[in-house]
Amino acid sequence: MLTGPVLVRDGAGAESVVTDPVHLLDVITDLGLGTGDPTGWQRIREEVGNSVTGQALALVAAGCRADRLRRSAPQVDRGAPFSGLVAGLRADGGHGSLLVCFEQLVVDGHPLHPGAKIRIGMSSVDSVRYGPEFAPSFGVGLIAVARHAAVAVTGEDVHPDACLDSARALLRIAFPSAVAAAEAELLALGLDPNGYVLVLVHPHQRDNAVPTLHSDALADGTVRILTTTIPAEPLMSVRTLSVREPAEPVGLHVKTALEVQITGAVRGVSQAALRNGPRVSALLGRIVAGDLDLSRTTADGRRQFTVCEELAGIGYVPTERRCQQWESLDGEKALARQRSLCSVLREDVESQVEPDELALPVAALLATSPLTGNSVVADLLTELHAETADGSVTLAEVAQDWLRQHVELCVPPALTLLVRYGIALEPHPQNTVVVLRGKRPVRSMLRDLGGARLLLPRLARRGFSVELATGSALRATDAESLRAKLFFPLFGNHLGELIAAIATAAQCDQDQLWAGVRQCVVTTANRLISSAASTEERADAQQDVDALLNLPWRYKTMLAMRLASLVTDQRYVDAPNPLRNARPLIECAGPDVPQREMLARLLDTDPDLAPRWLNELAGAELSTVYRSLGALIREGVLGEVERVRCSASQVPDWMPLRLFRAVAEQVQGRTSTVLCLRLVGGGVLVAGAKADAAFGFNEVTGPVLVDDGTEVRTIDTVGGLVGALPDTFPTGIHQDLADSVRNLALSRASVARRREVTGHRAAWFEPLSTGRSASDTILDLDALCAEGHLMHPCGRGRGEFDVDDSTAYAAENAETVGVQLVAVRRDLVLNTPDESGRSVGDLIGDHYPGVLAQAVNGLQRRGYDPERYHLVPAHPWQVRNALPRHYADEVALGCVVPIREAQLACRPTVSLRSLVTAAPGRHGRRLTVKTSLDVLITSTRRAISPASTRNGPRLSALLARLVADEPLARDRVACVPEIAGSAFRPPEGSLASDARLRGLSCLLREDPADLLADGEVAFSACALRAISPSSGQPLLADLLGCQRTSDPSLAAQRFLTSYADLLLCAALPLLSRYGIALEAHLQNTLLVVRHGRPVRLLLRDFAGLRGHRGRMRQAGVVFIPHEGSVTITEDLGEVHGKLAHAVLQANLADVIDLLVTITDTSARPLWDIVRQTMRRVLAGMPWAGEDLTALLAPRLPQKALARMRLAGAGEAQHCWLSNPLHHSQP
Repeated sequence: MLTGPVLVRDGAGAESVVTDPVHLLDVITDLGLGTGDPTGWQRIREEVGNSVTGQALALVAAGCRADRLRRSAPQVDRGAPFSGLVAGLRADGGHGSLLVCFEQLVVDGHPLHPGAKIRIGMSSVDSVRYGPEFAPSFGVGLIAVARHAAVAVTGEDVHPDACLDSARALLRIAFPSAVAAAEAELLALGLDPNGYVLVLVHPHQRDNAVPTLHSDALADGTVRILTTTIPAEPLMSVRTLSVREPAEPVGLHVKTALEVQITGAVRGVSQAALRNGPRVSALLGRIVAGDLDLSRTTADGRRQFTVCEELAGIGYVPTERRCQQWESLDGEKALARQRSLCSVLREDVESQVEPDELALPVAALLATSPLTGNSVVADLLTELHAETADGSVTLAEVAQDWLRQHVELCVPPALTLLVRYGIALEPHPQNTVVVLRGKRPVRSMLRDLGGARLLLPRLARRGFSVELATGSALRATDAESLRAKLFFPLFGNHLGELIAAIATAAQCDQDQLWAGVRQCVVTTANRLISSAASTEERADAQQDVDALLNLPWRYKTMLAMRLASLVTDQRYVDAPNPLRNARPLIECAGPDVPQREMLARLLDTDPDLAPRWLNELAGAELSTVYRSLGALIREGVLGEVERVRCSASQVPDWMPLRLFRAVAEQVQGRTSTVLCLRLVGGGVLVAGAKADAAFGFNEVTGPVLVDDGTEVRTIDTVGGLVGALPDTFPTGIHQDLADSVRNLALSRASVARRREVTGHRAAWFEPLSTGRSASDTILDLDALCAEGHLMHPCGRGRGEFDVDDSTAYAAENAETVGVQLVAVRRDLVLNTPDESGRSVGDLIGDHYPGVLAQAVNGLQRRGYDPERYHLVPAHPWQVRNALPRHYADEVALGCVVPIREAQLACRPTVSLRSLVTAAPGRHGRRLTVKTSLDVLITSTRRAISPASTRNGPRLSALLARLVADEPLARDRVACVPEIAGSAFRPPEGSLASDARLRGLSCLLREDPADLLADGEVAFSACALRAISPSSGQPLLADLLGCQRTSDPSLAAQRFLTSYADLLLCAALPLLSRYGIALEAHLQNTLLVVRHGRPVRLLLRDFAGLRGHRGRMRQAGVVFIPHEGSVTITEDLGEVHGKLAHAVLQANLADVIDLLVTITDTSARPLWDIVRQTMRRVLAGMPWAGEDLTALLAPRLPQKALARMRLAGAGEAQHCWLSNPLHHSQP
């Protein structure tokens, strides 16, 4: 941007400073520097002269307002300049609308236009009377138009007469007193009010343009100017007015016709704009209703992104237009007549603003505060920094975080509408309203659809259409012009100006701020590409994002357009792209081809993540080596292992002394135990280990060394481990281990990046301070879980997933996943309805009718009868891969119909295949969708058996009743209900493989957040290991800080006492009273905390439980499982083993291990607490003695996950491990 001064050197070499813009234009034309038609330059000269006058008047107005505000608030708190401004405006406004007050702060006009304050056709006196910078109030006029000459358009597809009635009713509701007065005027003239329609008219238009342009209609009574007016204040666009009756808190925003040139155009309301606005507004309403990515909400259910509804367009249709003769008349006059007596009624922005929110246009953030002389956004950030600074957070960091929140509200919806629906909105600073709560952006509103563009083929691809007025400028001709229409207002204008202002205010680098915008674009792009409903949409997404990120930006040529007298025919010029990011010059060393391929793909799709992933790779290798070796040792795969202390006196005779010394030297201060084993082919392997790892959990801590008789080598890669144990790993396991390494590094890199953008938020366990809903908090914390299965050698293995799948579908990467609806012919569905008989599809349709409408329309467009099908939600990976593989015949015959445009945008949970809808449905609740995913994750393909879909809803209802009847668990433990299920039922005589039986299964479950009370936060217990975004420690460490003691050991004991009590008071009574063993591992357990302290537990996903038939029968519990189920067994040992593995090893052992790590305390007293709790809970239970004998035995059976993976397939295997509960008995 030029900052001046502008110097001119004459022929004699003398320099002079040009201070008058009109003089500058004269110099340009005199020197022949300007190209094009001379009349264009003359027109620009006149316009700029008018603009200078307008700017001078505006500055006078701004000065007067500043003086007035300073008199009312002589002392501005330097730490709260923004709040001081808000208070001053509220006191000064008089009309009660802070939005209007902020609009009127914008005095500089269009910042990129050479004639920013042009008002040709409006005198200086009228500029003072009607200009928003002067904060005027005046009466908007009412003109009655005879029905036969009137037009009204609403979003409803109804008869024109019905539209007229709807528009009249709308005005009567919004302005009852004024409409009554206007109708009284008509009655006084002997006229029937029902024969007229009222049009709101700007007073300048009423007094000037209407008498001149419509003298014929005024003369014959078709148009009648009434004396009734409604109080109004102008918004920054001058012709759009905030209109409300006296003492009313809200009214309507009315876009009026104004035959005045403002910047580059006369601001009439064309017949096309009158018609298009409400229709496009209604279209957007239908789209948003069916697209959960666009309908996400705040914690209290307010829509994060909103397009202000254009309720109706009302106007007068001149005689020549009604006769289709207007084009034969004088072009300019005909245009003026048809645009000059129309208005568009838009909802009042403040009708959607709650008392704890503040709405203001982005342009107002860029305006100068009359109290401090700083930009408004600078004062806002200064105050926010003063509130949040604790010595570790800088103003620049506060600014980056604020901008990120704002960008996440604006950019994803705009790009989603562009790619999926071919709609380019115009979100420049004037049209974008940011809604603040606590001075932070929480919502974004977009208004005025007059500058939007629609590419109708994209819209049709998603099953939508809209009737646009003939010749409408809203109809885009190609993708390039569509992109330019969005990219310039949003990125070049809106974000370009805002980032410049923030960089100045916070003294930070603009490139750093643009990097945050780029990351938001990349994340959104990955979502749009992965959820594309067709190959064409996928290609469009890639091309749109490539143009945004990598090509020069196209800026609107304001001066050139004025020289050519262009308005809707827009022209652009290439400009530098601040989002362009050179590919990092990094490479992946070594011979590992999959690693190099993964790095190359990340560099293409997410360059910021690529170096982070590379940095995490070595650590992921080590973790996988330690976990794999630990599993092999724990399960006895490697034979006998000696555990020795780190002293030379205990070295086994067969161990080379140099090897022992090498490992002892490296583990000093970190561990006191070394694992030693002799290798089958010769040599010795040693590893540093924990001395008291219960169930062998996380036993190997490293280093791992091997002595082959020649040298001592460190084993720090899975390749090195496989090479040291060549007879242990069958073919293919090395690849699985390497896949787990790559995915673990990706998860850690993604989680680390995610923490960076949430690190300045308040404590995550205080819901009132985070601004996140209870549901989103659960999912946010799931997204911080990077480690995968800690007991499995392939703990982050994801089978057939490639890097694109991981970034698109995993919780730590994906914001939302487009779960697709698949229509399955009713006779091919094994349906498990809810208690009222509703199927999975019925329930989805009840909660999300917009999504149901898309599915129904999609079936009808394909020629199918929706009544013949059930709707089944399917994971997009499954639709893309499993449907062609396992259901090709059914798809070809129309028995299975993927409806790719009908999607439920969902947030993935830590389990990958279970997802929660991204926005509440019409009942204010979300749904959890458990989908089939035919991918080998750890040891199991994550498809769902038909038995699980049949048993799940009945089991959850049974368990809910049993838990509610249990005195120890009542009001402290709850089961998350499974509502309904569905599975594929192959036709008789067809292939009934497991893949076909399981591949289209699903379960609907309630959202756990629905079970929470105010002030409670829940999270999956596996998130206890996640690194807290607020402290940088494990989440469990944050909770320990809430235990009201400074003694770490005591804090650990208090937490475990609460946690174990909650877990065991449900698990043990169910076992002892009914013979039911829950699969309550960490992932299936949700801990509920209040102020950081455990208060309740939620249990979910009951597919893996086991019930003992004899105990259930004796307790009078009747449950008949689906045919082929393994849920009910005659073997009590199997039931005890299920509980021992899920509750003791896969839950409590993990928690205790983490407590020991955090507090550096002994595990023994913690296991004592568990044992004591078990004895207390089981006291007096029917089978307490038998259960305690089994669970406190010297050894317990545990799942042998490594053996199962090495075996490849088959039955579950178990190994027997020492029981820490037995050791802790007195």
